[in-house]
Amino acid sequence: MARGGRWNLGGQRTHGTPESMTSPNKMPDVAQDSHRKWDGIKDIAFPMIALAPALGALLIDDKWWVGSLITISWLAGLALCRFHHGAGRNRVIAAIIITLIFVFFGWRAYLHVQNNDDLIARASNLSTEILDFIGERNRDYPRTDFANQEAFRKSTDRSLEYSDVTRDLYAKRFGPRVVAITKELDKRGLHSDELSRFAPDAVNPIGIRTIGVELGALAEQLKHSKSK
Repeated sequence: MARGGRWNLGGQRTHGTPESMTSPNKMPDVAQDSHRKWDGIKDIAFPMIALAPALGALLIDDKWWVGSLITISWLAGLALCRFHHGAGRNRVIAAIIITLIFVFFGWRAYLHVQNNDDLIARASNLSTEILDFIGERNRDYPRTDFANQEAFRKSTDRSLEYSDVTRDLYAKRFGPRVVAITKELDKRGLHSDELSRFAPDAVNPIGIRTIGVELGALAEQLKHSKSK
């Protein structure tokens, strides 16, 4: 009997080879199912691992760490596209989409961190300006004269007039900025009852000084939360 053929029961020769010979390396169905399941797990797990550093960047306010973590995720995403078993054209398209997504979210994250730094600087500088202003005004504050009733009345009137001038100067120089930055801090979850009370109307030098102190405290609070 020649190689490559076989004989049937009727004595006739048939051509071809058994399926086991044509596919000597064919995997059993169970092994194939297991392989497909593993591929499914990899398709979910590996992208999540690659995405993890970028998700971690959401918890950090340091722009250099944010940039580094997002870059790591981007490179990991490109590596997945490079070594994935899919069609080459689809992998190139996926890599381009991944790059555009990370560029967009990376820029947004950078702007968020930059805005935090800017808010800290503005609140801190405004606090210093207000405290310097009220310090200068308090140095020239009229003293109360207790020599007699008339002297006391006149000195009190001068004090009230001086306080009114101080409040007017504060309102023109700082009022709108204080109201705006108080709202901005509130949006970031940084709230001060004293600041909210005096920001719309400082009332007197004590209120003005309170505003300066509270702004400085909130700026420090934002700075410390950023460094954690």
